[in-house]
Amino acid sequence: MDIMMDRFKKSLKYTKSKLAIVNVLGLAFFVYSGSRLWAPIGREGFDYFDEVTGLLWGWAVLPPLAICMLINIVVMRKVLVAAFYYQEWVLLLLWIAIVSIWFFAVKYDLSRHYNGSQLPPRESMLAPSL
Repeated sequence: MDIMMDRFKKSLKYTKSKLAIVNVLGLAFFVYSGSRLWAPIGREGFDYFDEVTGLLWGWAVLPPLAICMLINIVVMRKVLVAAFYYQEWVLLLLWIAIVSIWFFAVKYDLSRHYNGSQLPPRESMLAPSL
C-alpha cells in the first residue's frame, strides 16, 4: 500500500506541471487565435458575422478549447482522488483555478465577437439641420 501511495504522490508533481503547461499553452493559443476574430472595441453589438468567420473560429479556436477541456475532464478524477483520499489540496486548487481561467477566457472571447444586438450607425443622406 505504501508503494502505491509513494508512486501516486510522485506522479502528482508531474501531473501539476503537465496540467499547468498544457493549459497555459492552450489558453495562449486560444486567446491569440480568438483575438484575430474579435470585433473592434465599441463595435461588438454590430452584425458582421459571416460564414468564413464561423469556420475560422471552428478551425483555429475550437481545437485548443476542446483539447484542454478534454484533458481537464480526464485529469479531474486524479485531482479528486488526490484531494479527498490523500488530502493533496494544492492540485485541486490548481485545477479549480485553471478551469475558472478557462471559463472567463471563453466568456471574454464570446463577448468580443460581433453579436448583432445593435444596428450599425447609418450616415444620413440629408444635410444636418442647423
